Amino acid sequence: MFSAGEGKRVSGFSGRDQEWIWRELAQIVRQGRPLPAAVREMADAGWGLRRRAPLRKLAAALEEGRSLSEAVEQLERHFHPGAAAAVRSGEEGDRLAEVLFSLADSARQRTSLRYRIALAITYPVIMTLFASLILCFIAFWIHPMFHQMYDELAIQLPAMTMLVGVGFHLGAATCMLIPAALLFLLYIIPPFLAPPRKIMDLLRLKFPLVGRSMKQIVLTRWCGAMGLLVNAGIPEPAALRLAGEGSGNAVMNAHSRRMADRVASGQNLGSVMLSNTFFPGPLVWMVQASEAAGGHARVWAIAEDLYRDRADLWARVAGIFLYVFFALLTFAVVAATVIALMLPLVRLMGAMGGGF
Repeated sequence: MFSAGEGKRVSGFSGRDQEWIWRELAQIVRQGRPLPAAVREMADAGWGLRRRAPLRKLAAALEEGRSLSEAVEQLERHFHPGAAAAVRSGEEGDRLAEVLFSLADSARQRTSLRYRIALAITYPVIMTLFASLILCFIAFWIHPMFHQMYDELAIQLPAMTMLVGVGFHLGAATCMLIPAALLFLLYIIPPFLAPPRKIMDLLRLKFPLVGRSMKQIVLTRWCGAMGLLVNAGIPEPAALRLAGEGSGNAVMNAHSRRMADRVASGQNLGSVMLSNTFFPGPLVWMVQASEAAGGHARVWAIAEDLYRDRADLWARVAGIFLYVFFALLTFAVVAATVIALMLPLVRLMGAMGGGF
């Protein structure tokens, strides 16, 4: 997991790991079982060092008499930003199981959103890779073979045949591979292999179509974190900072920190968001309307559902567009190649037919 503000890599539980851990902890709390012994059992059940070692540290902290929030805070780098604060509020408000279930749902939704956008663009990227390999095969094998045959037959090559050569195929393959490589680096590669940086996160948001889906995902994460933290009783400035870190995007984190400073100085969140062009108008209106009605604690769940649906829609649109774009580009290049290579033979056959 990463700290979006610093852009530094830190080791931690994956989204699926956190969902499992929070859900198990919620069940333990609901059943009234002793936490230290139960977490020790979870550590033994969690396969691999990635789960077992941190869970044993968590169990050891609980056995020392620490509360669950203190134990989670001690292992903060392994969990999602704001998790310890949310757990502490659950302990203080006597609704720990509810908060733990909310953390599990949040972890599941974060992972699901990432998989959606990755799946939407994985097939077009794979298709592009195979198409590029085919073009390289044509450039280095098929094309020289035809040209050698035409040289032996002393056929004068048309301009199109001379134009569609090795350089043409390599150029077409490069034109397809560059955007495919960018898509892979920005959206598909696992986060622990590509730590988020501010420039990388900005590119993720600015990439045509896919960036639109990515922004909806970032907004979904941010709204979900705000809802969890605000409803858990975390002060609004602190909730903004933690939600920014939890968004997984350095650009959103920077906006959240600036807004947190302004809210801490006495401004209300609706007016602060209105002056920030990063946030869409409907979300700003929802926050302002809820503030006018007495508070925006309930608006975040509605906003989270809204932007989750929009993220899913844009991921599907982006996947379809990328598939059609790369398919048409591949078809155009292959069609031009076939026409260029067969055109001299067509002319030769026409000339021979005319001679007869």
